[in-house]
Amino acid sequence: MKEILLENARRNAALAADPDPVTGDASDPARVPYSFGGKTYWIPAEMLDDPKLQLAGSERDFARLRFRYDFPFWAVSCVVITDKISSRDIPFRLNRPQRRLAALLEAERRAGRPLRLIMLKARQWGGSLLYIYSYIYK
Repeated sequence: MKEILLENARRNAALAADPDPVTGDASDPARVPYSFGGKTYWIPAEMLDDPKLQLAGSERDFARLRFRYDFPFWAVSCVVITDKISSRDIPFRLNRPQRRLAALLEAERRAGRPLRLIMLKARQWGGSLLYIYSYIYK
């Protein structure tokens, strides 16, 4: 019984973990650490192949290049949504289901396939919002 409770606690902690979209998600295997301006960011691995990365001289240049490769970073930096509880404008920070869907869409994009999706019951967890912004993003 103790093992089950420990496993349950471990899984709940993993669910509660909310990666920072500005520094990147270290638990994502498609990301690699990259130091810029004295800080370490977890960026998409494909971004390392871009020659403009070596030319980025400022935080602004680095961020603009990162927008091209990192949807969660772009969303939190450029998109403002209205919180349905407080009615305040907040940055669009992806929740866990949105991050899962974004990863699936990103895999399709990397494979060169069109982003096609049939989504049912998407409103409560923000699936339709994510899909709209991922369509705009690309």
